Parts: sequence; structure tokens; C-alpha cells
Amino acid sequence: MINLKYKHLIWDWNGTLINDTWLCVEVLNSMLDRRQMPIVSVDTYRTQFEFPVIEYYKQLGFDLDTCPFEAISAEFNNEYDQRREECFLHDDAWEILESYTRARRSQSILSASLHSSLKEIIDYYKLTPFFP
Repeated sequence: MINLKYKHLIWDWNGTLINDTWLCVEVLNSMLDRRQMPIVSVDTYRTQFEFPVIEYYKQLGFDLDTCPFEAISAEFNNEYDQRREECFLHDDAWEILESYTRARRSQSILSASLHSSLKEIIDYYKLTPFFP
């Protein structure tokens, strides 16, 4: 059941509409493994992940003096973007989006992703009509 007391709904993309936590962990673990660093579980990722992301990478032990944050971030984003279409929307996401649209409630997405990348993936999942 949707709550219609809100006139505008702001969705978080990663992990809320799209079920991609598993992919984030796989990409992160491949980066950690290449550096012979301990990998993380999905539960650990969920409890320890933080913003700004640079703090999370520091917490994991990435040496930002030898490999700048920008390079690590690009590495993650490149690998994630190659596989992002393997993910699915969370159960009931489409139905809830439709319900709010039918109720004439506006919706938007908040994401740390680059706008161009987010737009591409929203188009891929055919969600653009929900976010005019």
C-alpha cells in the first residue's frame, strides 16, 4: 500500500530501486583481491559503507597515496558499468512507481552516479516515463 500523503517522492537508485548491492560487493571484492586485501561480505558492506565514499576506501585500507581516490573510483565505476545490466529492479518497484504516477505524484531519483550514466540505465530499465 502506498502512502499518498507525499506530493513528491525522491528515490535512491542504488540498492533501493535497483537490486545492485551484490554487484557493488563483487566489483569491490575484485578490486580488493587484485590488491591482495581482505574481501568483504554483503553484510559487512551494508553496515560499513559510508559517504563520502573516500572514507570507506580508507577504512578498507586502500593506499590513497600510491593510488589516488579518483583512480580507484574510476576503476570501480568502469567495472560496475560493464555489468550493471545484470541487475534487476527490486520486487514491487515497478508497481510502486506506477501507483505513484497514477496518483499524480511526482518522483525523482537521487544517485551518486554520473547523471549521464544514471540516465542511460534508467532508459535501459524503461523507467524514464516515471521521471519526466
